[in-house]
Parts: sequence; C-alpha cells; structure tokens
Amino acid sequence: MRTSFQFRFGRFELNRRRIAAAVLCATVIAAGTVIAVCLMVPLGAQAADQAAAEEPEETLPPEDVSLVTDDGVEIAATYYPSTFGKSAAPIILLHMQGRDRRDWHDFARQLQVEQFAVLTLDLRGHGQSTTVEDDDTPLEAARLTPDDYQTMAEVNLNADYSRSGGDLEMARGFLLERHNAGELNMAKLGIVAAEMSTGVALQWAQNDWEVSQQSHEETTGERIVEVRVFDPTGSKVVIEVSGDQRTIQLPSELSAVKMLVLLSPEWNYRGLNVDGALIDLRENVAMLFIDGQKNRTRREDTTRMYHVVGDWQEKALGMTGPDQLSFLRTHYDTSLVGTAMLGKGLGVEDDIVNFIKLTLNRKDMRLPWVERRGVFTEGE
Repeated sequence: MRTSFQFRFGRFELNRRRIAAAVLCATVIAAGTVIAVCLMVPLGAQAADQAAAEEPEETLPPEDVSLVTDDGVEIAATYYPSTFGKSAAPIILLHMQGRDRRDWHDFARQLQVEQFAVLTLDLRGHGQSTTVEDDDTPLEAARLTPDDYQTMAEVNLNADYSRSGGDLEMARGFLLERHNAGELNMAKLGIVAAEMSTGVALQWAQNDWEVSQQSHEETTGERIVEVRVFDPTGSKVVIEVSGDQRTIQLPSELSAVKMLVLLSPEWNYRGLNVDGALIDLRENVAMLFIDGQKNRTRREDTTRMYHVVGDWQEKALGMTGPDQLSFLRTHYDTSLVGTAMLGKGLGVEDDIVNFIKLTLNRKDMRLPWVERRGVFTEGE
C-alpha cells in the first residue's frame, strides 16, 4: 500500500517571542496507521535573538534600482538590504500576470526583518518595466508574446565568460554585485514566485544551472559528472579530468538557485519548459509548492508538479523524514491564487519563511561566503 505524507509546518510569530527551533510536523498514513512525526530544526542563536525582539533593532530602507537587459528593457526593482552581511540569504520575489512588485512589499519587509536580503522586480511589460531603450513604444503585459516570457528567463554566456541576459539574469547580476560588497551570500539564493512567474523562475533556474556548469567546464577543463548540493558532508561536485574522477567542494561559480517557492504554479504557460525544468532541478533544489484547496484545477497542477519533484527525491535520493527536501501545501481554505493569498491570515507567509529557514539550516547545506570575481562576474 502506498504511503502518503501530509506535512504541516509548525507556526510561530518570529517577531513576537523567542524561539530556538522551527517545527516541521508530518502525518504519515501507512497501512491504516497514523503516525505523527515532528522534526526540530535549530535556527541558531542569532535567529533566536532576533525573534526575541518586538521589532528589529535596525532595518535598512528599501532602495529602488533600475536594471537594463540585453535587449534594452529597463527593469524596475526594489532592493531590501539585510543587516546580516555575508550570512544573509538573498531572496527574489516575482509577481503574477498583470500585477507588479508592490504586491510583495509587506512580505519583503517581513523577510527583511528576518535578516534576508530581498529583491522585488517588475517583469517586462508590468508595473514600471515598460520602457525599452531606443523605442518609444511602451511594453504592455497584455501584448507580451511567448518569446517575451522566454526572454525574461534568458541567460547568455559571453565570449569572456561574463553573463548577461533577460529580466532575472539582470537581477542576479545586481545581487552578485551586492554579494561581492559583502552584503549577502549568493550561494543561498532563493526565489519565491506566483502564478505566471513560477514558469519564468523555473526556466531561469534551469538556465542558471546549465550556464554555470558550462562556464566551469570550459574555463577549467574539468567535466562535471555530478553536483550534490545536499550532501551529508557538505555540498560537493564530482569532476572528471583526463578520465580520472574526483570529488571536490562545490565551486562558488556553481552556487546557483538552491530553493524555490511556487505559489499557484501553472503547468503550461506561454511555452515555458516547466516539466523539463522540474526534472533538471529536482536533484539540487529544495521546493515548496503552495495553493488553496478550493481551486481544483490549480490545485491539481500544483500537486502534479510536486509529485514530479517530491516523489523522485524520495525514491532516488532517499529524502524522507528529517531529510525531506520538498513539500506540498494545498490546505489553505481559499480559492484565491498566488499573491492574492497574502495578507489574508491564511498563514502562507509564515509557511514560506519557515520553509526557507528549514532549508538553510539543513545539516547538509554548507555554503560559506566566497568572493566571486573573475571570469564568472559581469563586467570583470
């Protein structure tokens, strides 16, 4: 008989009382037996000290920035800096179709209080990202083509091994500059996306991993056999040189996206390669799939996507129990989708924060800050 798992994240208000651990509870139903399992994951002294305060001692003001893509689109973004320096994980927040980055403002501030460095952006044709260099015709979300959505996720590897591309690649370039300034750790990069942008996030994350590996292979002569981000002894990569294989620590240039949170994801949107991306990413990326229980069609898509990832991680990687890597959350009592679920008292925000912290505090997630300059850095 198939064993089914229903995970419940323990809820807590991080700004109102001191906590030293996050709780992940699972109900396991096997052969008619119900077993409750709770996993205690330490958050660390610094996180606990932060949670003790009613308000943070200091949060830095948000900064509006403008990023220009390869094809001349001016991407409007807002950066919420962390005071946690090289320990801060950067989180990119992506909006729904026809919406803009303002939908994320309150949650971005919540993440900032939790010491994350956050970047929200208006994808092309949305919000303030409607201007194209040397073109007087503004971009409109309603007129975007499948090629436009592909370009949002585009990553180009230049002849000098610098990178450029579309909307998300420019966001990465901005965060990389802040990484080298000691403001955050790119090795802990995560993305939270809603509805339409879930496909963009998946496609870009897949492109990011592919280009990162290509860069490494072409500049070092080391063929990458296997990447193991979640290794019990720390993140590793198996390389091959002249027929000989050896295992080394994960190089900084291969530190691509580590976690994805997908709110009301769409299985097929404007030709974005969701299925292929899920398969390529599932070995080295932790994922949280979120949807409401009253929207059957969306919930079915969300559940289907989770099974592509979660079932494989369980069977191929043995990621079960305390090692569980990805989760499905479709219990919310609502028919709302994406960012419309925020601010409604459903607990979505807390579940996202808990998942990010649980992922970052895994014992097999060891990603120290390393300066990232040279051929892998834009403009060098």
